[in-house]
Amino acid sequence: MACDCTSRWLVIGVACLCVGAGGNDPALVADAAEQRDLPVVTALLERGLDASARQPDGATALHWAAHWSDLAMTRALVAAGADVNVANDYGVTPLFLAATNGDVDVVGALIDGGADVNASLPTGETVLMRSVRSGRVQAVRRLLAAGADVHAVQTSKGQNALMWAATAGEADGARALIEAGAAVNAQSEGGFTALMFAAREGDLELSRLLLASGADVNAAASTGDTALLVATVRGHAALAVALLEAGASPDGNLSVAGYTPLHWVVARFEHPHDAGELEPPGEWRAMAGIPDREAKLSLIRTLVEHGADVEARITKGLPSPRFGGTGTNSLKSGVTPFFVAASCADVPVMRLLLALGADPLVRAPDGSTVVMGVIGGGSAFTAKRIPERDRIAAIDLALALGVDIEAQDDDGYRAMHVAAGAEFHNVILFLLEKGADLNPVTQSRVRKEGTGFVSIAGQSPLGIVEGTFNGGSYNERPETAAFLRKLGAQSIGRVTLESYLKSLDSEKRPQ
Repeated sequence: MACDCTSRWLVIGVACLCVGAGGNDPALVADAAEQRDLPVVTALLERGLDASARQPDGATALHWAAHWSDLAMTRALVAAGADVNVANDYGVTPLFLAATNGDVDVVGALIDGGADVNASLPTGETVLMRSVRSGRVQAVRRLLAAGADVHAVQTSKGQNALMWAATAGEADGARALIEAGAAVNAQSEGGFTALMFAAREGDLELSRLLLASGADVNAAASTGDTALLVATVRGHAALAVALLEAGASPDGNLSVAGYTPLHWVVARFEHPHDAGELEPPGEWRAMAGIPDREAKLSLIRTLVEHGADVEARITKGLPSPRFGGTGTNSLKSGVTPFFVAASCADVPVMRLLLALGADPLVRAPDGSTVVMGVIGGGSAFTAKRIPERDRIAAIDLALALGVDIEAQDDDGYRAMHVAAGAEFHNVILFLLEKGADLNPVTQSRVRKEGTGFVSIAGQSPLGIVEGTFNGGSYNERPETAAFLRKLGAQSIGRVTLESYLKSLDSEKRPQ
């Protein structure tokens, strides 16, 4: 029968096979399946066309039948001898697509046809991992009954199906995996357990299921993260309390992580999203500090009630608000939670920590006082979330508690130096009002910058903002310099770029 058509086939009654150029296309069955046209698929199969013929990307008719969750088409193709384990160019078999949809009937038809329930992608992702994300537990159970390996892990990240279920918040799927023998304390390549993944997502129900199934509440990742620390950093205060009640160590794994949950929960930060006045979604909302104020204060109390060390010291710096790097520039290593709260200019938290026994006269390892920490915790350029008035209130509290306004750190810096460097003009005025010296001088230093040594003379606050080197970069702050001059400040120790380069040339280099 001839037919005049420009398409690959023309349906007349059941089907009419085109005999033109399109009739020689080996992927006609797959093309018909893509169009969800079972009558044409059936007709083509009856004419003997290859049920496993591939489209350019490797997809077959069975891929499309699974994609569309078309049980009748799936059965027809399996009966016609279609290859149930053929993978497209991306390594995806039909069973992966059925598992993605969570269609237990199509999954079952493919398994009955001989589909490999342990097929995996090049990354090591298995059909079972894909299935648990579908939220349809019957498909998960069907795969498990057919022998899907509950212990299989991704080659790329070492994560198993239970971790996938925890990340997706699929409690029913997780329960099915646990009943099938999943190891609840297995760790990923980075040391994360399923409980840590659940904690990251703030999933209280799933976390309780895992704990009831024997999850180790104090297991630690290679970074020192515990479930409690993960939940705290992501701002999941209610879950953090539940973990404490389940026996979580309140200080986590301080020796490896470098900070405790209490260090994080007392903190708040200027956040990159603030510059654009955006409201970040999900876990990113907690990167500037736990957003729920009452939950934050309650968690502080609960941590201390469960034995958190209020005088624990940071050893590696808090994680960056950008979820990158190893710490922030605004917080010093070796400081206590009270120093952190002061650096964040959070007076209510400072007062709460005092009531819980914190020492307000604590210093950083470099000799910085709490007042210096308050000022050095930000700058006029970054003051979006924490206004200068908050820093003044925190300084006022610290001074009332006995912190010396003229105390020096190991380099001779005082609060006035720090305020000038941060360009907090109102803080400068407040310090003057409280009797601070406008013209203290730092110690002379010999500092290695790059490949040579450079001597830096002692500087006054005005000298610093007129020109100084800090961390290898040259800085001038002309607006603050003009402000200080109006106040009668003295210029001592100004460094110019030319004088610095000349000093580099003239200083003797190490032998």
